[in-house]
Amino acid sequence: NETPGNYQSFLDDQGKRGDRNERPELQYGSIDYLSPGEQYCARPPQPPVFIFVIEVGYTAVQSGFLDAVAAGLKQVVADRSYPGGSRTKMA
Repeated sequence: NETPGNYQSFLDDQGKRGDRNERPELQYGSIDYLSPGEQYCARPPQPPVFIFVIEVGYTAVQSGFLDAVAAGLKQVVADRSYPGGSRTKMA
């Protein structure tokens, strides 16, 4: 693979690129591999499982936090706006 000249950089005394702090793709990089599941899985993928732990103390009730969380979860479940569709399990 050829590297463009403007992407080449000197190495510092530790052997690391001199411009690594100026290039976010070198600090925060990620790679996503997309593959059809049926080719690489011996069985279908497990369904997503969500477990909710909710603060129900006095302060949570008085501040309205508990009501907001309950209303939000109720809306998500009613709209089915969560990943996994009908296979999803919630506890």
